[in-house]
Amino acid sequence: MERVDTAHDGRGVHPIRWLRAHPDAADMLLAVLLTAFSLTAHLLQIEEESSDIPAGVSVDPAWWTVLLVIAAVFPIAWRRSHTIVSALVVVGSQIVAEYADVGGTGFIGVLVAVYSLGAHSDGPIRARALAAIGAGLAMLFAIGLVVDELAVSGLITSTIALVTAFVVGDNLRRRREAARAAEERAARAE
Repeated sequence: MERVDTAHDGRGVHPIRWLRAHPDAADMLLAVLLTAFSLTAHLLQIEEESSDIPAGVSVDPAWWTVLLVIAAVFPIAWRRSHTIVSALVVVGSQIVAEYADVGGTGFIGVLVAVYSLGAHSDGPIRARALAAIGAGLAMLFAIGLVVDELAVSGLITSTIALVTAFVVGDNLRRRREAARAAEERAARAE
């Protein structure tokens, strides 16, 4: 009996194959889901409960806070096609949201954006964007420590998470490039 690939025959779709075949649609879906979760958390004023971080008072939801939450998450829809701009908008919006005490995103957009910088970009422009992002986040964390809104353990955890996201993304990009180069060498050898 012949096995039929149901991803292309119309009888069924394998979600992972579909997501790999349609990366732009997958990114848009991710952005929509994360934005919906972030907006729900913001509008319902769901606070992150952590023993490391003192509970802060968030600004009540308003039209500008909703736009800020959207700007801190939704641009990851373009994380492959406009990686650097997407990352700068997401991180910049998150920094503004933190300074304005706007809750809701929980840094998920920043993690995805930093991962995407590693996974989908390289070169001197990426290095400059990463330096700008690092400087902005370092200033945010330093102010958080000074005004006692961020515990040292929270700083360490956040830094480890952000560095790990970038390193994992960069490692995957390098592996993809090596695999592509190996395929090209094999094709030329034939």
